[in-house]
Amino acid sequence: MVQLVGTLWLSIDWRIQSALAGAQAYPTPIGVCGGGKMYVIDKHRLKFGGHGKTYATIYLLYDGSRNCVVTWKSREFAGSTRLRVEAYLQVEGSPTRAARDRHPYLYAGPVIANAAKKCIKWGGRITLQPRPGHPVLGQRWLPKNPGHCGA
Repeated sequence: MVQLVGTLWLSIDWRIQSALAGAQAYPTPIGVCGGGKMYVIDKHRLKFGGHGKTYATIYLLYDGSRNCVVTWKSREFAGSTRLRVEAYLQVEGSPTRAARDRHPYLYAGPVIANAAKKCIKWGGRITLQPRPGHPVLGQRWLPKNPGHCGA
């Protein structure tokens, strides 16, 4: 009887650990930017034309000295190769840094740069192949002027 209870406890413990491990394995914008003190300070949804559907969201994160940009696919397109994403970050006086699809086509980035006391431009892009043989649709968002000037 003691062995049965011990086996039952190990079985329940293994299931809980597996569930927690699975939950931790799924990335988040904060997680891919390094966690810690990173937090979301802005975001922009990418859509095509007049459609209300969001295909991806660009997240801008900050930790007091570093900025991080990640373009995250909407749940409907997670894992899909039909929708490609890119993330951009440009610190004032520096060239633009870019990243493309990562973590089996779930997000682009992280693009991380030190930006304390500097202004930045941040943005992203989506491209969609609706069906084989159809034209590729693209949507890019990148502000004209720098902003989010670090203190």
